Amino acid sequence: MKFPYALAPTLLLSVCIAAPAVIVGAPQASGSRAGEVTRVIPEVSIARGLKTVTASAKSVVVWEDLVSTQINGRARIALDDGSLLNIGSQSSMHVVKHDAGTQQTDLELAYGKLRTQAQKIAKPNGKFEVHTPAGVAGVVGTDFYVSYDSNTMSVIVFEGIVRVCNLAGVCVELKAGQMSSVRTADNSGPPPPLAPRQATLDILTQAAQSTDVGLSGAALTGVVVDAKDAQVGESSLTRGASLYTGDVVSTRSGGHVQLRVRQSRFELIGESYGAFFPGVNSAVAELRYGTLIGALSSPSETFEIFASDVRIVPKSERPILAQITMNSSCDLQIKVQHGSLEATVGKETKILEEGHSYDVIPEVSLKYSRNPAISPDESEYHRGHEHASCALAAQSGKRPLPAGSSHFKILVGAAVATATIIPLVAEAESPSLP
Repeated sequence: MKFPYALAPTLLLSVCIAAPAVIVGAPQASGSRAGEVTRVIPEVSIARGLKTVTASAKSVVVWEDLVSTQINGRARIALDDGSLLNIGSQSSMHVVKHDAGTQQTDLELAYGKLRTQAQKIAKPNGKFEVHTPAGVAGVVGTDFYVSYDSNTMSVIVFEGIVRVCNLAGVCVELKAGQMSSVRTADNSGPPPPLAPRQATLDILTQAAQSTDVGLSGAALTGVVVDAKDAQVGESSLTRGASLYTGDVVSTRSGGHVQLRVRQSRFELIGESYGAFFPGVNSAVAELRYGTLIGALSSPSETFEIFASDVRIVPKSERPILAQITMNSSCDLQIKVQHGSLEATVGKETKILEEGHSYDVIPEVSLKYSRNPAISPDESEYHRGHEHASCALAAQSGKRPLPAGSSHFKILVGAAVATATIIPLVAEAESPSLP
């Protein structure tokens, strides 16, 4: 499927903090190193002079190289200044120049899709420009997506501030999460760019996925909608980042990360850890510690949340909005703000009603040892962690939970926290939710 706001070959794009610039002159040193290919999904080719070779990981990219992807091909190029280029399928990009020392970069996108994560320009005369046959996009350290097809140019900003201009120099400024588009000029002159508008989660997801190169053998799980002090392993997460099956996501104190997996929305807040999976028929989340918020409005989908040996699924009509807090592996709290949930611990299943909070004591705690994680719906799941009985934890810690007692205790009069989940409430209740 083509992106709904594509780019046109006769259009001026200027995405920059300052006014649009034009290329003057040719590169100083044809054949100088620009970077290297770090990931590739076949088929991708590099044309250099009269020769064309098949690209692979570690292929060196030099000035004047033409990198092209076929219908299913994609490529990631790490430039020598640390900038990253993700080239989507059916795209053609010419590396005119990349001088890491002077921070002078000129790229030409003939057609297709390109996501650029450019290093901040620190040199006095530094520039990072993406040219099309009719325009130029200039950035100063930002993360944005450009598509160029069917006589329309579109720009989506994941991070930073971007200026989009038409041929006449009429510009609009976009902030993170916003998008704009400009159509090619006709006899009446170039039309102005559309006013900035918020990019929906569907559009952000499609833009990220259409230029994602991925990890070998790992399935794409979801996309980051918003993040602060969040990471996977040692890598920080930012808006538009892709998640893969088995990624363990963590947030620091004061941080958060909002994710979309299939049609479900999840948010980790504060000091929390969790893993996420696309599942066979529904999104799957595994809370390892901290607080997880789940939201879902689609009546055609569901989700599964696992915390120790507690399994939680939606029960009622949509929207669903709930917060699960794991204070320890044997001490959970579940707060239901919208809809109702069905929670199962061992052989006991209970309906958790809207507007109520519950203390939940698992039967067993899990000590996780696998990273990447194994999905709870896989047969190998229980080999990825160790079990310990929660019978010692009668919440007070003084005596075992009596045989036959419920694992669930309703907290009478306990208010459901709302401050941290207001953004997800709006999404869950919105009739225009994608």
